[in-house]
Amino acid sequence: MKNIANILLYVLSFFHVVICFFKLYRAEVIVIMEKWGFGHTIQGSDVARRFFKGKKIFFVIFQRRNHNRNVSKLWKDITVYFIPFIFRFRLLKDFSFEADEKIKSKICKILIFTFKRILNSDVLTLEDLYDQISSGSNSLDVTLSNYRNKYKGQIGTGILPFKGRMRLYDSVKVPKMKLFDSIEKKIRNNILCFAGIDDKNIKFCCLYIRNKDVTSGKINSIRRSGSNFEKYTKAIHQLIDDEYLVLLVGDRIPDKKYIEIFNKRLIWEDLLNIKKGYFSLFAGTSADIWIGNSGGAYTLPEVNQIPFLMMEAFPFYAAPYKGWIYFKLVKDKNGKLINYKDLLSKYTYNYYLKDLEIVELSEDNILDAVKCFINNYKNKKFIKQSQQFWKKMPDYTLGKFTHSVISPAYLENFVRSDCY
Repeated sequence: MKNIANILLYVLSFFHVVICFFKLYRAEVIVIMEKWGFGHTIQGSDVARRFFKGKKIFFVIFQRRNHNRNVSKLWKDITVYFIPFIFRFRLLKDFSFEADEKIKSKICKILIFTFKRILNSDVLTLEDLYDQISSGSNSLDVTLSNYRNKYKGQIGTGILPFKGRMRLYDSVKVPKMKLFDSIEKKIRNNILCFAGIDDKNIKFCCLYIRNKDVTSGKINSIRRSGSNFEKYTKAIHQLIDDEYLVLLVGDRIPDKKYIEIFNKRLIWEDLLNIKKGYFSLFAGTSADIWIGNSGGAYTLPEVNQIPFLMMEAFPFYAAPYKGWIYFKLVKDKNGKLINYKDLLSKYTYNYYLKDLEIVELSEDNILDAVKCFINNYKNKKFIKQSQQFWKKMPDYTLGKFTHSVISPAYLENFVRSDCY
């Protein structure tokens, strides 16, 4: 069965190339993304359109289970095309199969070889593009290279194009990501109808709570999961009190009893009559504010420059561009909280945290963070305060370069307090 599925996916991939050949033929730049998760479908596409601004760009993505192919409908200045490498079917229950990595790698090499010989386009992989935008040598590059070697296999791929990405964000202006008008209008109307609201000027907050399967063994993904949904209920009440309609996305879907508890002001995809996969993209690109855990979903507000709070941030190099951060807490084997200076220096790029324990934040911790964010995210004094904070950190901590803001609530609770 596995071999048959691999053969079908192999044939299907070339069929898709034939379908879109005319667009490929007209492209000036072709970028192929063979691997990596959802975040890179956003980050990679965005980097390509900024780096090659003004050119006709065709961005090919080898689709995986954790990809959302509706991402292709977010862009006006780049063509994003998914080639499916996952095979789904239904008998008595749903089945899915993803092609072997060796198959993907082989097809990628064939496509690059073919495109370079028959098309008058620049052809490169996403890794090649990341290398190009990160070219050059400085102390940060060297330090990160040393850390990558020391913690091989533990560092998220988002770190690789860091320097170049920040430079592109600062210097190249592009249109915001946005679903097609007809799709966006349908989703917005569905949300307002469900909530029983006529006011089309209602404020939206996207809330992303991550929960990855512990049986997967992917520690870099599991460690970034957020606290359970109940820990966020006080914060949701606060958002609703501040007149936000909360759009819940991610992996922790609550019991339907919360529909009435929150008076239909908390909404998730299953409650609406819309095509699967659109809701999370609408929430991530059209919300007024975004709050959520570390994961690919944060690239949506980051690219669109929506005010956002990365809650329970991990790993400790996390420093999203112009975003607010509230880090996870960690205890040593004696049950004592690890000092924030050690977390951001000794454990900066370490996912494993051997002999240490990650501690879930309390309901009140999360409430404090959310309340502080919605009341102060426009206040520029906290940017200056964070700049002073980052100056005390080592040169390889990315917050020094991203204009990210350490949550004043985090500073108050775990930096200035006596808990250390």
